[in-house]
Amino acid sequence: MFLLGILWLSLLILSVKLAVAWTTRSISLGAIILHTLVTQFSMLLNLLASLKPPEYQRFQVEGHSYPETLLSFGSGIGLGSGTIYLGSMATTQLFSFVPPPIPLQLTPLLWQCLGVIFLSQLFLLAVNIYQAKRKHQRFLGFTNICLVNDLWITALGILCIFFLVQGNPVPDALSALLFGIVSGIDFWLVLQWQLPFLVSQTAIAPEALAQIAYSVGGVTLCTNIASKGIIGRSVYIKMTIMIHPGVLGYESVIAERIENALKERYGIVSVTIQISTPPHS
Repeated sequence: MFLLGILWLSLLILSVKLAVAWTTRSISLGAIILHTLVTQFSMLLNLLASLKPPEYQRFQVEGHSYPETLLSFGSGIGLGSGTIYLGSMATTQLFSFVPPPIPLQLTPLLWQCLGVIFLSQLFLLAVNIYQAKRKHQRFLGFTNICLVNDLWITALGILCIFFLVQGNPVPDALSALLFGIVSGIDFWLVLQWQLPFLVSQTAIAPEALAQIAYSVGGVTLCTNIASKGIIGRSVYIKMTIMIHPGVLGYESVIAERIENALKERYGIVSVTIQISTPPHS
C-alpha cells in the first residue's frame, strides 16, 4: 500500500508539472517531466516486485515477467523520443534568441503550483527515506536516488521560470539539455539495478550450487535451491541446508563459508541460507 500511495502522489505531482509546463512553455519543465517519468518507472517496478508472495520478497530471487520487460523497452523508446524532441527545441531556442511565449508575470496561482510541486516532492522523498530505513528494503534506497535528482532538477527548473518571466530563455534551454542527460543516466541506472529482476530463467544450475554447499564441511543435505539474475552483475541465491549433528552451534560459520565460496566462484551474489535442524539431534 505504501508503494501504491507514493506512486499516486508522484502522478499527482506529474499532473501539476504538466499544467505549469503548458502554461509557461518551459522546455526545462518538459525535461523535468521526463525525469519524473523515469522515477515513476522505478517506482512501478518496485511495486510489481512487492506484489510477489512474501517468501519471494524475502529471498528476492524471482524475476519480473515479460510484461515488465516490455514496459522497460517501451519506457526507453518513449524517453529517447522525448529527449530528442526537447533537445531539438532547446537547441533551436539557444541559437534563435527568440523568447518563447510566456506569462508576463508570476500569478498567485502559478506561485501556488510551483510551491505544491516542490513541497510535495520534498515530502515524497522524506517519506520514502523513512520507509526505506524502517523496512530495510534496498530497492527503496535506489528510488531515493531518483527522487533526490528529481528534487534538485525541479528546483533548478523553477529558477529557470524566473528567467523566462524576465525574457531570458537561455538558462531554460541549457537546463533542458542538462535534465535530458540526467534523465538518460538515471534511466540506465534503473535498468542496471532492475535488470537482474527482469530475467526469469535460472541463473545457475542447482546441481552446481549444491556441489559448492557440499564442499563445505558439515553439510549433509542441500535442497530448495533457486537462483535468479545475471552472473557477473548480480545473482540472488537461496537454499536450505541440513548440517551434521556434530557441528551444531557452528551454523553461522558454515553459512558464511558457503557464501564466501559462492562469491569466489560467481562474483557478486546475495545469498539467503536457511538451516534446518537435523533429525534426532
